[in-house]
Amino acid sequence: MKQFSVVVEEALFRLPAHRDRALTYKQEEVQITAVDEVYVEQDKTGHVCKQVARVRLFFLGFLSGMKNWSSKRSTE
Repeated sequence: MKQFSVVVEEALFRLPAHRDRALTYKQEEVQITAVDEVYVEQDKTGHVCKQVARVRLFFLGFLSGMKNWSSKRSTE
Protein backbone atom coordinates (compact mmCIF):
# COMPACT_ATOMS: atom_id res chain seq x y z
CA MET A 1 0.00 0.00 0.00
CA LYS A 2 2.77 2.42 0.92
CA GLN A 3 4.57 1.68 -2.36
CA PHE A 4 1.37 2.35 -4.34
CA SER A 5 0.89 5.76 -2.70
CA VAL A 6 4.53 6.65 -3.40
CA VAL A 7 4.15 5.71 -7.08
CA VAL A 8 0.95 7.79 -7.38
CA GLU A 9 2.61 10.74 -5.64
CA GLU A 10 5.63 10.61 -7.97
CA ALA A 11 3.37 10.41 -11.05
CA LEU A 12 1.35 13.44 -9.90
CA PHE A 13 4.49 15.48 -9.33
CA ARG A 14 5.57 14.79 -12.91
CA LEU A 15 2.28 15.87 -14.53
CA PRO A 16 2.60 18.98 -16.71
CA ALA A 17 0.69 22.03 -15.44
CA HIS A 18 -0.67 24.76 -17.71
CA ARG A 19 -1.43 28.16 -16.20
CA ASP A 20 -2.62 31.24 -18.06
CA ARG A 21 -1.11 33.54 -15.41
CA ALA A 22 1.05 33.28 -12.34
CA LEU A 23 -0.57 32.34 -9.05
CA THR A 24 -0.26 34.59 -6.02
CA TYR A 25 -0.97 32.03 -3.32
CA LYS A 26 1.55 31.84 -0.50
CA GLN A 27 1.34 28.08 -0.07
CA GLU A 28 -0.34 25.13 -1.77
CA GLU A 29 -0.74 21.63 -0.37
CA VAL A 30 -2.36 18.51 -1.79
CA GLN A 31 -2.95 15.35 0.22
CA ILE A 32 -3.96 12.01 -1.25
CA THR A 33 -5.11 9.02 0.77
CA ALA A 34 -5.38 5.66 -1.00
CA VAL A 35 -7.63 2.99 0.54
CA ASP A 36 -7.26 -0.52 -0.89
CA GLU A 37 -10.12 -2.85 0.11
CA VAL A 38 -10.49 -6.58 -0.55
CA TYR A 39 -13.38 -8.85 0.47
CA VAL A 40 -13.01 -12.61 -0.06
CA GLU A 41 -15.32 -15.51 0.81
CA GLN A 42 -13.72 -18.96 0.91
CA ASP A 43 -15.11 -22.40 1.56
CA LYS A 44 -13.50 -24.76 4.07
CA THR A 45 -11.14 -26.18 1.42
CA GLY A 46 -9.74 -22.72 0.64
CA HIS A 47 -11.55 -22.25 -2.69
CA VAL A 48 -12.44 -18.61 -3.35
CA CYS A 49 -16.23 -18.42 -3.79
CA LYS A 50 -16.58 -14.65 -3.97
CA GLN A 51 -14.07 -11.84 -4.35
CA VAL A 52 -14.59 -8.08 -4.48
CA ALA A 53 -11.84 -5.44 -4.53
CA ARG A 54 -11.70 -1.67 -4.91
CA VAL A 55 -9.27 1.19 -4.50
CA ARG A 56 -10.53 4.57 -3.32
CA LEU A 57 -8.52 7.77 -3.65
CA PHE A 58 -9.32 10.77 -1.45
CA PHE A 59 -7.89 14.13 -2.55
CA LEU A 60 -7.63 17.22 -0.35
CA GLY A 61 -6.34 20.55 -1.62
CA PHE A 62 -5.40 23.50 0.55
CA LEU A 63 -4.48 27.04 -0.46
CA SER A 64 -3.32 29.86 1.75
CA GLY A 65 -3.37 33.54 0.95
CA MET A 66 -5.91 35.31 -1.19
CA LYS A 67 -6.15 35.37 -4.95
CA ASN A 68 -6.59 38.85 -6.42
CA TRP A 69 -9.80 38.67 -8.45
CA SER A 70 -10.93 41.42 -10.77
CA SER A 71 -14.66 42.15 -10.74
CA LYS A 72 -14.48 43.73 -14.21
CA ARG A 73 -14.51 41.62 -17.34
CA SER A 74 -12.87 42.63 -20.54
CA THR A 75 -15.32 42.84 -23.46
CA GLU A 76 -12.62 42.77 -26.12
